[in-house]
Amino acid sequence: MSAIKQALEHLNSSLQNLENSLSGFEKSLTGTQRDMFGGPPPSNENTCNGVDAAVVAKRLDIAIEKVEEILSEAKEA
Repeated sequence: MSAIKQALEHLNSSLQNLENSLSGFEKSLTGTQRDMFGGPPPSNENTCNGVDAAVVAKRLDIAIEKVEEILSEAKEA
């Protein structure tokens, strides 16, 4: 069970790093003029610095499902 706990702690720290990165990115945009009427760049749809948000969300969903499955199996045992 300690391997699961370590994996969850690693996932939690990774998510905190992601949140901190996004906060830093938002702060770096503070005070800059943003185009309120233009659409997103066509070649970078749903991406941020080469990271596809949909892919990240899907991978997180899969990881959460696996953790829930492992925890439910451990609970039944």
